[in-house]
Parts: sequence; C-alpha cells; structure tokens
Amino acid sequence: MLEGREAVPELDARAKLLARSDVPSLSQIQPYREALVVYEYDVENVMSGQAVDGRIRVAHWAILDGETLAVARWDEGQSLRLHLEPFANNPQLETFYMSDTLEPDFDVPLYYAVTP
Repeated sequence: MLEGREAVPELDARAKLLARSDVPSLSQIQPYREALVVYEYDVENVMSGQAVDGRIRVAHWAILDGETLAVARWDEGQSLRLHLEPFANNPQLETFYMSDTLEPDFDVPLYYAVTP
C-alpha cells in the first residue's frame, strides 16, 4: 500500500515571519494536549520544491503532549528555514485543535511545518 501511495509535495524555504496567531494555553485547549498555531510568512528563498512567491501561512505544532514548544516564542521579523507540506495533503491534522487568529485571507496558501 505504501509503495502505491502518491508522494506528498514538499517545500524547503527560507521565510520571514510576518504575523502570528495567538498561542493558546494548555488550559484553553483542554481536554486536548496538542495544538497547532498558524503563522504568516513572506517567502524569501525556495531551496527545493515548487516555486512560491509572496505570503504563505504555516500551521506549526505549538503544544505537544502538554508542553509548549519554542515556536510559541518566535518573534515577528525573524527569518527561518521551513520544511513544509501542503496542509490539504495532511488530513490527519484536522482532528487537532488549531489556533488561527489571523485576518482571513483565502488567497494565501496554507502549509504544514513538517518539523516542529
């Protein structure tokens, strides 16, 4: 089955953090112990994968197993290297709590950060 499965497109890029969704506290997401948070970036350089220009949004793990991760403390203006997959290609994530407090913009593609 695995061999017949189509590979998920990947994107390796450097991007500048423009805006952050509010990171929830563990008490705000109870009974859950995991949460994703959506950040917005300006793509500076694509190292591999499909060419992407302009802004993208990325769902990051902010809380895993009840622990808040370093991504929750990232500052706007930082330039970061991101390893991404299209969010739509990861339907297993739809069952997790996701904080997206950014202004709605359906023209900006949503990705998933493969590594926390």
